[in-house]
Amino acid sequence: MLAFAAAEKLHLAPVGGGTRATLGNPTQSLDLLVSTSRLDRITEYAPDDFVVTVQAGVRLSRLQAALAPQAQWFPLDPPATDPSTLGGILSADASGPHRFLHGTARDLVIGVEAALPNGTVVRSGGRVVKNVAGYDFKKLFIGAIGTLGVITSVSLKLQVIPEDETLIAAGFPDFKSAGAAAGA
Repeated sequence: MLAFAAAEKLHLAPVGGGTRATLGNPTQSLDLLVSTSRLDRITEYAPDDFVVTVQAGVRLSRLQAALAPQAQWFPLDPPATDPSTLGGILSADASGPHRFLHGTARDLVIGVEAALPNGTVVRSGGRVVKNVAGYDFKKLFIGAIGTLGVITSVSLKLQVIPEDETLIAAGFPDFKSAGAAAGA
């Protein structure tokens, strides 16, 4: 579809769950929507290595449910989890409060496969955590909202599900005192 759209000079936009369609520069002209909804398989899971490879259309809730029996999870908690897909979440670089402990999507992705606007499929990174060869092109696709290409598959670092979790809420009269408390 991407190669066809490029050859025909059609304006195209990728869509996963549709939860982040309003992000970025509003499209002035749109001829095609490319859905990743059928790219919905978990293609490789290595629980002992804390790594999983999934297609971009896998919903985050489905991934978390598949990892839970091994007491593992993908530690990203973006808003609007359902019906968000991994491709959409990563394209938007969406994250929630767990980013302060586990990092953002850019920190948790170890490999990306993407289709460029001309239809060429590229891969960056790998399927192991200690992968340092070459340039880190995978990070270009994270947060690019599909403008550089359509993410088709990702390899992700996993964490053990915490045994306990506590939320602390506090109010502060101003940012300075809130910053001081956070620093302490």
